[in-house]
Amino acid sequence: MKIENSANSSLKKYLSGILGIFFVYFIFVILLHKLTFWLPPVFLNLLKNIEMAYFLSNLVVDPIIWGSIIIVLTLIGLRLCKLSVVEIGFNKETRLGKNIVGFVVGCGACFLLTMLFFQVQCKCLPSCSVSLNQIDFSSLRFVHMLIASMLIGPILEEIFYRGFIQTALEKRFNFEYALLIPAVLFTISHAYKITQWHNMLTYLIIGIIYGLLRRWDKSLFPAIIAHICFNTISLIFTIACK
Repeated sequence: MKIENSANSSLKKYLSGILGIFFVYFIFVILLHKLTFWLPPVFLNLLKNIEMAYFLSNLVVDPIIWGSIIIVLTLIGLRLCKLSVVEIGFNKETRLGKNIVGFVVGCGACFLLTMLFFQVQCKCLPSCSVSLNQIDFSSLRFVHMLIASMLIGPILEEIFYRGFIQTALEKRFNFEYALLIPAVLFTISHAYKITQWHNMLTYLIIGIIYGLLRRWDKSLFPAIIAHICFNTISLIFTIACK
């Protein structure tokens, strides 16, 4: 009985450590979201250019501050749970064939889910083909989205959620829990920009898809590519459907 109680206590401490790291991350996400409203006026006073002011403020908040926070918390988590870089999905021995299948399946699923999401939310798909021609792909706004949302965001989020959290949970818990918990936490971390219930369901489903891709090849690369695909399509349609 003492051994069993000790094991349960160890599991609780292990899970508490993982959730504690996520809680710290979530607090920073909320604070940084508030910072995006405070910084632009500061840069505007210095630069007298509103587009450049928003670009620099977003660049400071997203890739630099947010990126540094998520990297530091991931490294703390890896040390806490005694995980190596290879274990979290950067395995050189993964097969190219499985990677390709993961890319195709993941990107295809993300594409279909994005189409469904926008059809339900704004019923704008029929007119998006026309609106896409109006997007200025050379604008600073699009450059920021390319850097933060299409590249840095997917890479760092997958390292944190599917790399660190999912792998850490797989060491001590059943795969079902290791798959679902990171997906739920991923959804919660995006809660500040979720306005309708089906938005939340979209993030939950997409988080599960990323987790399955991570499990499929024991690599983060298919999940990262699928995440980039989802963010890219979502952002283009968000701009086009306005």
